[in-house]
Amino acid sequence: MARLAATLADRPIDVLINNAGRMRREHGVDDLDYADWATTLSINRLAPVRLAVALKPNLMRAGNARVIAVSSQMGSLARAAAGNIAYRSSKAALNMAMRALADEWRSDGIAVVMVHPGWVRTDMGGEDAPLAVSDSTAGLARLVERVTMADTGRFLDHDGSTMPW
Repeated sequence: MARLAATLADRPIDVLINNAGRMRREHGVDDLDYADWATTLSINRLAPVRLAVALKPNLMRAGNARVIAVSSQMGSLARAAAGNIAYRSSKAALNMAMRALADEWRSDGIAVVMVHPGWVRTDMGGEDAPLAVSDSTAGLARLVERVTMADTGRFLDHDGSTMPW
């Protein structure tokens, strides 16, 4: 990340999309692999914060800078369910970390939002997911374009609606 920041030097970044998603399917608490859980937390929670912090000077050089953290409805405490504890907890932790970052960077004029891309037909989402990749990405593109400081700290669906925490 430091090497990337050095490579970008003083180039402005208008939009930083943090899309980290690692999930090992578990069948319940008896199936937890704690080392794997730590890896999932590192990738899904720590890496997006570290990258945003490393690139903050570049974000500061842009007008209307936005940090978009791709989260998941599975990180919502309001939608808590059994299974996939590592993934769910990593996305809940990402949401909290990014929410705190939004408050901290508000005075710097950098908007930080968390987004749920929808349940998408991908390797992770599976064949039964109702949303095509093209529909998810089109919605996310529209959302990214209209994010302002008024949205900072919000958890949004790919269609712009508010997700429950």
